[in-house]
Amino acid sequence: MRKILISCITLLLLCTAIETHALSSAIQAVVGVNTATAGFCDAGCTGGVTFCWTPDSTTSDCSAGDTSATLVGSGALSGGKLVTDDGSSAYSFDTQVGASPEIVVPETGAVEFKINITTWVNTARIFKLVCNSGGIAIYLSGAADAIDFTVSANDGSALSLATANSNKTTSADLRIRAMWRESGATTTWIEVCNADGSTCTTATDTDAYDATSKDGEYVVMGNNDGAASAYSMWDIKTYSAWQTGWHE
Repeated sequence: MRKILISCITLLLLCTAIETHALSSAIQAVVGVNTATAGFCDAGCTGGVTFCWTPDSTTSDCSAGDTSATLVGSGALSGGKLVTDDGSSAYSFDTQVGASPEIVVPETGAVEFKINITTWVNTARIFKLVCNSGGIAIYLSGAADAIDFTVSANDGSALSLATANSNKTTSADLRIRAMWRESGATTTWIEVCNADGSTCTTATDTDAYDATSKDGEYVVMGNNDGAASAYSMWDIKTYSAWQTGWHE
């Protein structure tokens, strides 16, 4: 009987130790989650950010204006990415909810996003700001050889930049950043990098332009011009100022 009693006590202590260890591990796991690296949009719309979208739902993570995405055609959201599959698959946000452009403005600003292109189609638009005339556009050019950037000015002229190939073709995660301002040492700038920011290609222009009478109407992410390229894009953010830390 004494041996049985000792065995029972030993078993009870062992079970208690296992439960304590399991609880401790669970607490550590929760703490680990709470101290994980911040997500792309976790900082919100601060420091000149006017819009940020992951996108894991049709609601932007933060916005200085419209927060609700409007489906254009057959675009889809999957795995936190905007996925296109034909010439009309995109999402749009109104740039003006109040009296002036609030998300993207043609006078000065910047945009960045990540993209993986599976089917390259010449002239397919990736990002577009539609104004009362003209606007800002980032689009594919040629047969998987360049990503272009155009800013249309008030006088009807356009500043167009084309990045070199540099192996930035299909089935690779890329990070695209573009900036524009009416005057300065550089007025328009685009950079295409691997998603981690390495192996970058840039293009710049120094010509001044005037877009002060252009009112923003809406901004489109995805295909909206009939060119049926296929790609996914994510981590989309716009800014109200030239980003000096992005270059030079």
